[in-house]
Amino acid sequence: MGRFDEVRTAYKQAIAVKPSFPAPYKNLAHGRRVTPDDGLIERIQGVLAKDTLPDRDRSVFNFALGKCFNDIQDYDAAFRHYEIANELSGKSRGFDLATLTDEFDRLISTFTPEFFEAQTSPGSDSERPVFILGMPRSGTTLVEQIIASHPLVFGAGGLMTINRVSWNLPAALKSGTPYPECVALMDEKLVEKVASGCLKELGELSDDAARVTDKMPNNFRHVGLIARLFPRARIIHCQCNPMDICLSCYFLDFRGRLDFAYDLTHLGQYYRQYERLMAHWKKVSPIPILDVRYEDLIADPENVSRRMIDYCGLEWDDACLAHDETERPVMTASHWQARQPIYQTSVERWRRYETHLGPLKAALSDAD
Repeated sequence: MGRFDEVRTAYKQAIAVKPSFPAPYKNLAHGRRVTPDDGLIERIQGVLAKDTLPDRDRSVFNFALGKCFNDIQDYDAAFRHYEIANELSGKSRGFDLATLTDEFDRLISTFTPEFFEAQTSPGSDSERPVFILGMPRSGTTLVEQIIASHPLVFGAGGLMTINRVSWNLPAALKSGTPYPECVALMDEKLVEKVASGCLKELGELSDDAARVTDKMPNNFRHVGLIARLFPRARIIHCQCNPMDICLSCYFLDFRGRLDFAYDLTHLGQYYRQYERLMAHWKKVSPIPILDVRYEDLIADPENVSRRMIDYCGLEWDDACLAHDETERPVMTASHWQARQPIYQTSVERWRRYETHLGPLKAALSDAD
């Protein structure tokens, strides 16, 4: 809710109750810009000096220290702690490039121009859904915050709605055909039923908004399904320098949710597959996809914001330029950044860490 003074007081009370509990330290580090003299680095280092902490807690503390040292511009120390944090977190992760490549190959071979031309039932005619998608850390939270500042828009955050549809569709069809191939088996009745269920979820969040945003980045996998269900929806694709995106992912504790985010090579490999899939969607999607580059939004916020609002089919409202004043819950890792005025410090951030990023550069430049 943006009540940062109150939350800092609560975190400090939590630390007083249980000094070895890592979450308050991490959230204190991420809820503001750390300074050299505020004592947080020393407090965390003191807790880490103990040998009794489990690996998971050590990982969280090191992510927090990485953020602290980044803020005070000791970039070598910051990277060292991020590296330790990822090594501790990534021990049990199972990223497999071949599996990911096969998944995206199947999406590409399923959702072809012929697939969309063959559909006789149009899907829902609702214009309410606005899908904001892309790589994690590509600016989706900022884009949603700007759009959700419009009085006719409700910002729902990252919803699991489309992911759940993709998981449940084979069972709904009573077919052994897996997703995504099973989408071709949907008839008009099922399309209407599934789309109505999705719209009902949006209606429970806001019953009067003309547009409801879903900023689940992972929906970039499901553009074909979205287009089948909601051909009049809007899809905003957030982009950013791949080096900045991958580094930002490496610096964030995803708590095991993203198997590719703990290794620089895996991050580069994942990015190239994401890029390949998005290039396919832009060729075949019946919904025009609006690309929004983070660097362009930072350099020219008014014109890019106007373009986003116009794409959503809405009249301009000056409230979209005061997104940092909008009172709404922000339920992502960017909850602090989304409430700040537009700033430039995230652009070309990777250059501060360039000497450490050889594996990422190699993976991003690998044509295979």
